[in-house]
Amino acid sequence: MTSVLSILNYGQALLLAASLPLALIALRGYWGAPFGLVVAGLPVVSVGLLLSASGELLSLTPAVGSLTWQVGSVVAVAGFAWVGLQLVRVLGGWTEVGG
Repeated sequence: MTSVLSILNYGQALLLAASLPLALIALRGYWGAPFGLVVAGLPVVSVGLLLSASGELLSLTPAVGSLTWQVGSVVAVAGFAWVGLQLVRVLGGWTEVGG
């Protein structure tokens, strides 16, 4: 059971690490557009989730691993909050789309 859990943890970290360059590409592609403010939080979310998942993979002590999980979770939630707020602004019509 431990080997299956280890494989799943490594797979999760690999997918999260692969999502970071994609989030940066999306940020660069939408830079300057009103929707770019929404996409700006995605790299922050990717880093936060990767940080929260990496505590167990890096063989940290339980205290440090718990701290990295907590910090990563706070960063990810802050990124998601930014994405949500900006999405409401764009879809609610508070940000001018087009010009």
